[in-house]
Amino acid sequence: MVLRTSALSRMAHTVDGAVVAFQADQFDAAAHSGWSVLVTGRAALVTDPREKARLRAAGLRSWAAVADEAFIRITPELVDGRILQGHGPAEQVGGCFSVSVRAAETT
Repeated sequence: MVLRTSALSRMAHTVDGAVVAFQADQFDAAAHSGWSVLVTGRAALVTDPREKARLRAAGLRSWAAVADEAFIRITPELVDGRILQGHGPAEQVGGCFSVSVRAAETT
């Protein structure tokens, strides 16, 4: 997993080598449903010029425009996902399906 951010951002200067978590989710209030995925792993700042050029060409976009980008790679160690399914507007409690996967350890 690779994130693109500003090279001037605090994140680009502090996460290299750290264990981090990244979450993506979506919720549909009308349907009372959604999903969430949480990836936990070690972050590494991409420094190789050829790898940075390859990632730039892949079209990764940051939400905010950045003049000088940095790429941060997260090597997943734990991936946790949930699918939320409601039962209708009158019921506030919905169903939840959860899956957790631990990456294989390498030696």
